[in-house]
Amino acid sequence: LLNNNIKTHLFNILGISQNIYFKIMSLKKNKKKNILFVGGKSAYLPILKYLKGKVKITRCGINPGQAFFNYDQNYYLTLGNKSKLKDLNLIKSKIINNISSIKYKEYSFYKIISPNLDYLFDNYFKILIRWIDTIYKIEPYLDTVVTTNDTMTLEQIIIKILKKHKKKSYVIQHGYTNLNENFFPLIKNKMLADKMFVWGYVSKEWMIKEGLKEENLIITGSIKFDEYLKKEKFIDIRKEFNISKNKKIIFYIPEPNKDLKIVRCILSNKETTELYRTLFDIIKGLKEYFLIIKPHPSDNYIELPRKILDEKEINNCKILDKRFPLKPLLQQSDLIITLGSTVTLEAMFFKKPIMMLNFFKKEQIVPFAERKMCIYVKDKRMLKKEIINSIKNKDKAVNMYIKHFKSYVLNDGKAYKRISDFILKEN
Repeated sequence: LLNNNIKTHLFNILGISQNIYFKIMSLKKNKKKNILFVGGKSAYLPILKYLKGKVKITRCGINPGQAFFNYDQNYYLTLGNKSKLKDLNLIKSKIINNISSIKYKEYSFYKIISPNLDYLFDNYFKILIRWIDTIYKIEPYLDTVVTTNDTMTLEQIIIKILKKHKKKSYVIQHGYTNLNENFFPLIKNKMLADKMFVWGYVSKEWMIKEGLKEENLIITGSIKFDEYLKKEKFIDIRKEFNISKNKKIIFYIPEPNKDLKIVRCILSNKETTELYRTLFDIIKGLKEYFLIIKPHPSDNYIELPRKILDEKEINNCKILDKRFPLKPLLQQSDLIITLGSTVTLEAMFFKKPIMMLNFFKKEQIVPFAERKMCIYVKDKRMLKKEIINSIKNKDKAVNMYIKHFKSYVLNDGKAYKRISDFILKEN
């Protein structure tokens, strides 16, 4: 506990120091534009490297970053997640007065949601106030903002404040979906950013259909796929995990398990548990195969598959750390199994047989099964047979999607350059 307190204290000092450094350096006159990148560096790294020296690069996030020790950026701003000292009791009492009389069959809605109201007014709103005040203070020193979304709270705040002061804002498409607009209520006719850099023609057509203006959607390709085209030393998966050359590698890529029972396209914890049991039972009987699982980074039940695996006593399966690099797994697997997500497109890049599972009749967030671009398994009794057949008939499985892939992603390794050059030209 003491070590955690010391660590927290040191991180707070680092965050404050970074912010002070930004303010001091921003007072110096400099003709270079200052571009703010919101969120994790991995989403922007090739762009940061390309823009280095051409502009000033500022990154920001809720937690402290490594601005003092990082070559790829000039500054880092820590916005923090602490409540700002602000009395909201008057506003809170007015809202309570307005809703306290709402009842249904003698049940008071106010009493039901009271804990949520307490959290909103005593904590969450005060965090938002801190972010808003901070962005207003640093806005004069910024010229442009780049994010991976314009729907999350922090990104919305930054974009709205900069737009109010006639500053440019850009969104880089982070994933692919074809769900209708109702699933993303902030999309239709409400793109906050000035422009969005999209992966390919299919993404652009979907967004136009959902109400976005064609002239605001710029096809650039994806930075993710730029990285996949690079020739670099990679981890030998078979050597790393002592997998025999005679065994076929199956790579299962799960979605984040957050146990969201009301979401129609995501598995509940119960369904996720059942899926793992099914998968492990089948792989246990396939001794000539080896299953690898890489948990999703935002999974709330990260230990669940390991517990089930221990129960099953299976020795031809390995569950990796969530931070293990994705590229060597996609590159060296013989079959890739997903539930349907952006990573399905990434698997297509490496020309691997792709299998999508849907044992629980979930709405698909990608159209690959509907367009017959992958092996689609809805009956778990067929899973063993389909695994064997898909690897045996690899070319047939790959040919299902190969002619469609280019329409989803402009893939020539230059996405980072298109995005960077566009930003430079407009600023």
